[in-house]
Amino acid sequence: MLDILKRPEKKLFKEPIVAYTYGPVVESVFKEYRTHGRDNIQQVEDHVFEILVEEMAVTPSFMRIASSKHGLAAIDSILVVLDKYIDYKPFELVKLTHKSGGPWSQVYEEYMNNTIEDSVIEQYHDVIED
Repeated sequence: MLDILKRPEKKLFKEPIVAYTYGPVVESVFKEYRTHGRDNIQQVEDHVFEILVEEMAVTPSFMRIASSKHGLAAIDSILVVLDKYIDYKPFELVKLTHKSGGPWSQVYEEYMNNTIEDSVIEQYHDVIED
């Protein structure tokens, strides 16, 4: 995912990432899904597209991402993150995002929803990757 952050012309989200109580969020995504609380989000796709050349079926959500300006890079980033974190429980993810010195902890102030700048995320990951 960081590879996409290092290319400023390619971003996963148009909106900033902000520091909420339980971790970093994109506010519009949070607001759309917050009614689910701690329950699983059951999203039913309304159509399936069949791409006969590859003989695979994809959902409308996948097509929206894939057909976006930097869709293939976004899909690659999403798949890397899912592969790495899919088996984590919610509060294991909270613990990771709240790590001392991490991007969230650098900007979080209760009730403030401060923006976590891409540069803060990049700097942090440059340090831990060295």
